[in-house]
Amino acid sequence: MASHDLHPLARDVLDAFATQTYFRSLRLAKALADRSPTQCVRWAFTLVEPFVNASTPHEVVTDTLAAVRNAIASPSADELAQLNELSWKSWCSGSFDERSPFAQRAVARLGWASMLLIGAATRTRFESEHTGVHISANANGAICEMANQCGMAVDMIHAGTNAGRVMVAASFSREMAAPT
Repeated sequence: MASHDLHPLARDVLDAFATQTYFRSLRLAKALADRSPTQCVRWAFTLVEPFVNASTPHEVVTDTLAAVRNAIASPSADELAQLNELSWKSWCSGSFDERSPFAQRAVARLGWASMLLIGAATRTRFESEHTGVHISANANGAICEMANQCGMAVDMIHAGTNAGRVMVAASFSREMAAPT
């Protein structure tokens, strides 16, 4: 996708971080979350899952990805405890990919984002015993934190190279062009 074909926000984010050694896609995730919380988590999942599956992830990481996929497809409060446990175990599982030592943590962040998505969709209160994830009746706060978790998951995988940054921007642009 050529630079002029990118969504204006994607171009702005790329320009803002052009001289930086780091990249933050939070503004992109926030824009998607404002449009559709489910679309935001699905976008992040779509960017993270293939990278993780291209290596040899720990079983708990693949189990967490499966739980996130299920949460996106059918948010249910019954899944919160399992997502909480799997996400924490993914966070602690240790690196399985030298190219991206934080891949398992990106998956954990997707798990937490899914928990927040479920909480907002079902108006369920939930307190994680492992992390600072607290889901309350305040859906707006949950959506903001969900976007933050999605952005960090994407950045942990793709923000290290210019090609990764451009791929994230192009993916965001396609999402914004797609109907909700």
